[in-house]
Formats: sequence, structure tokens, C-alpha cells
Amino acid sequence: KLTGGNRGSIMLMDNRREHLYIASALGLPEEIVSVTLQKVGEGVAGWVAESGESVLLNTDASRDERFVSPTALSGKVQCAMCVPLKFRNAVIGVMNLGSSEGQCEFTDSDMRRATIFGEHASVAIMNARLMLSLANKAEVLAWAEPAAG
Repeated sequence: KLTGGNRGSIMLMDNRREHLYIASALGLPEEIVSVTLQKVGEGVAGWVAESGESVLLNTDASRDERFVSPTALSGKVQCAMCVPLKFRNAVIGVMNLGSSEGQCEFTDSDMRRATIFGEHASVAIMNARLMLSLANKAEVLAWAEPAAG
């Protein structure tokens, strides 16, 4: 709804920062979401993760030489944009938006909206990771406390 596309995903870096995996998706088949692992530096999403720069692809985006995404198997991608998700200037993932329907063209305004949304999403993702880490530490401390007493 943000830009008019009919599919999208949030891909996050693995712990080694070598691959991107789909953490959340809309409009993509589950069999693609569950097995996709994109190497950093390969494909559009991998290129964006490596370079930290956004990409806007209009008019048959699947013909771009960087487009090796498995999502291409689920229908021809007419237009796409990919925005890096950054926290403290480090890329933590990418946000992909696309459309496989009719004539499609994302605008610079769409890219600005996606970039702003990506900035907020990055903060939310890092806050969620921090909360999970704190909850795990609290659980360990609670488990260890009776043993100390």
C-alpha cells in the first residue's frame, strides 16, 4: 500500500553477514519465502545490501542483469525497488517492493517514502532484537538466582 506494488519483503542479514533471508513477506508464495537465501553481493537485494544504495527498476525489472531473485519464478516482475535497511550506518537488511501487474512505474516520490519507511523499520527491528536479548538475559539470571541462594 505504501507505493502501489503487489509484493514485498523484508530481508535481514544472517549473523555472519554473508546472506540475506526473508524475515517477512507479502504477495510471495511460502515455498519461496521459506527457502530463499540471497548471497550478499549477488542479485538486486544482495547488491543493495553490499553497496548500501537503493535501486529503482522500472519497465520489466526482471531483465536487469542483477535480478537473480527466486521471486522471479513466481511471476514476471514489471517494476521493483530495493532499499537498504540501515542502523547506525550499517546495513542490517533490505526492503524489496515490486509489482507483477500491468504497466508499473515507481516514482522518486515512491522511493523517498520507501526510504523513510525503511529507516523507521530498521530502528524497530533493532529495538526488537534488543528486547529479545534483554529477555533472554533476564531468563538466564532468573534461572541462576535460586542456585546462588
